[in-house]
Amino acid sequence: MTNAATILQEFWSSFGIPAYVEQTVPDEAQMPYITYRLAEPDWDSETTIYARIWYRSTSFVSVADKVDEISHKIDSGLTIPFDGGMMVIFKDPIFVQYIPNENGDSNIKCAYLSTTVMIMGG
Repeated sequence: MTNAATILQEFWSSFGIPAYVEQTVPDEAQMPYITYRLAEPDWDSETTIYARIWYRSTSFVSVADKVDEISHKIDSGLTIPFDGGMMVIFKDPIFVQYIPNENGDSNIKCAYLSTTVMIMGG
C-alpha cells in the first residue's frame, strides 16, 4: 500500500494546491485544496479513485481551470513507475461533475473527478 499511497499523494499534490486523503483535512486548512479517496487495487486489476477539488469563489472559473490542468496531465492515461511496477491513471467516461455544496454555502465550489487506477507489475 505504501507505493499507491505515496504515488496518489504526490500526484494529487502536484497541482499547486494542497491535497488530502478524504476525512483528513486539517481544521486550519483553507481552500483551495483537493481531497481524494485512498484505495489500491490488486495487482493487474483496477479500482475507481475519485477526488474533489474545493474552491471558495462566487464562480466555477477557478475550479474549472484546475480540472482542465488535471485533465491535461492525465490525458489518455498517465503512467507513473515505481520499484517493481507502475500505476496508470485514466479518466473515467464522466470525468468531472460540478456539484453543489451540501451545507448550502453558495461560495464553496466543488468539482468531483472520477478516475480509474491500475497497478501493474513492471
